[in-house]
Amino acid sequence: KHLINEKKIEIKKKNKKTKEMDNILSLIFTSNNNALKLSADDRRIICMSISHSKVGDKKYFSTLNNKMRTPLVGEAFFNYLIDFSKTNNLTEILFGDKPMTDMKRELINDNLPKVLKFVKEEYLLQKKDLIISRKDLFEEYKMSDEFYDKNINSQYKFNNVFREATIKHKRININKTQTV
Repeated sequence: KHLINEKKIEIKKKNKKTKEMDNILSLIFTSNNNALKLSADDRRIICMSISHSKVGDKKYFSTLNNKMRTPLVGEAFFNYLIDFSKTNNLTEILFGDKPMTDMKRELINDNLPKVLKFVKEEYLLQKKDLIISRKDLFEEYKMSDEFYDKNINSQYKFNNVFREATIKHKRININKTQTV
């Protein structure tokens, strides 16, 4: 995170003194699996799905690799970026709101705590009302083989997951004797 946010960055060569420089990094991550832990409020990362149509096509990638190494392609790409910057608002692209793509939504979902995944799968997606006491919800959660996390083994830790996600509960009277 500090590589993205900080204005200065420390550069250290092996056996040399550390130098502080302006941080002008732009990072691109590529991965076949869930390499980033994203939260629902992330505003720094753009996530894109890439086509799988060329997977295993060695001839295509060999040709692409060879073409990318020629000076003419480098010059053409540079000119494309210059033209792109003239016709698009780069400030908005670089510093504006990042789009909520299907891939980003999937990564955020994959990183939900198991407690919240449990509520999502067992209640929200099933369109079940969540009119249940936290104690009963915790007991139900503990019985779930798929979602139970042994680190969330107390009512306090269970409730804390909701607090950290800023999900509030509301007390309601179901009848004269029961409040949930």
